Amino acid sequence: MATQSDIVRHSDFINQLVLDRTTLEELGRVEVLWMYPKTHRVFGFICKSGFLGTRKSAFKLDQVDAIGANGVLTHGQPDAADAEKVHQLESLINREVWSDAGNRVGKIIDCLFDLKTGAIAQYLFVSNGWTGIAGDIYQLPPSQIISLGQKRVLVSEPAARGFAVYREGIQQKLKEGYSEATRELRSLTDQAKERAQLLSQQARERAKLFNAQFKEKGQEWVEQAREKTQTLAEQMKEQAEHVREQTQSWSDWPEEAPTLTVEAKEIAEPASPDLNDDWETGQTLNQEIPQDDWGTGWELNQEIPVQSPFPPESNDLPPNDLPPTDALEAPELAPEKIVANPEEPTEADDDEPWI
Repeated sequence: MATQSDIVRHSDFINQLVLDRTTLEELGRVEVLWMYPKTHRVFGFICKSGFLGTRKSAFKLDQVDAIGANGVLTHGQPDAADAEKVHQLESLINREVWSDAGNRVGKIIDCLFDLKTGAIAQYLFVSNGWTGIAGDIYQLPPSQIISLGQKRVLVSEPAARGFAVYREGIQQKLKEGYSEATRELRSLTDQAKERAQLLSQQARERAKLFNAQFKEKGQEWVEQAREKTQTLAEQMKEQAEHVREQTQSWSDWPEEAPTLTVEAKEIAEPASPDLNDDWETGQTLNQEIPQDDWGTGWELNQEIPVQSPFPPESNDLPPNDLPPTDALEAPELAPEKIVANPEEPTEADDDEPWI
């Protein structure tokens, strides 16, 4: 019974480098397998070498020591082969698979055989007629082949529906990948929904808390505003009361404000005793003295009111013995003594001028 390590594929041989195990000399490359389809056996392979691969040599399977990913190790001398006979070798590779119901099932692209005995264990075909890259690869046992021709092999319809899968193609992988991606997407969607619900719940709780805090803060602001408004109203009321009191106090004042009276003082000489004590006059000594209805003023760089000799309530005119108004006017050069009554002599009756 052949072990799993003895089973090799047809494609593992094609175009492999052939080396002599003893000398490690390059003998050429594998061109085609030497097969006999009627018995479903492999007898060996054909090696091509020389310019453009024109020289052909045949190796039997018992001359193969090992087959690897980069070459085939052989021992012994190969047999010479005719190129025309090599082209006449038959093989089921690249033949179509049809069912006895007239349906095209697929195309054979490879086979598995025992390296020691050469018996073909399985033919490999794709159902879509491609090279197996995109579609699934199925196993076709030699016993299921009813008949074979130059381009096609025939299988039964029931067998065509139940062939085992040897290797899944890209389509199946894409399908499985799509299914896996769909499952992952659904899982992510569920997680996103749960996360969104959690965030929504947290947002609602935070909104409630914020509304409560804002409500409390708003009440506090209202209370503070009410207190400030009340305080401001009291202050304005106090200020209004104060203004009203001041207004009432102002209304109690006399209609005419009292007038401060400043009497002119004699600077150069004392006042003459001959002047009448009942009235006063102003003198000009760098000071301006206002003139009353009955008196005369002189400039002293200051306005000094002159008191009237009569009470304010009296309407009497001054006595007739007063000098006329023009006699009281100040002289242009120097002031003279003014007497209230010119008929009464003064103590100093000399002609000394008054300074």
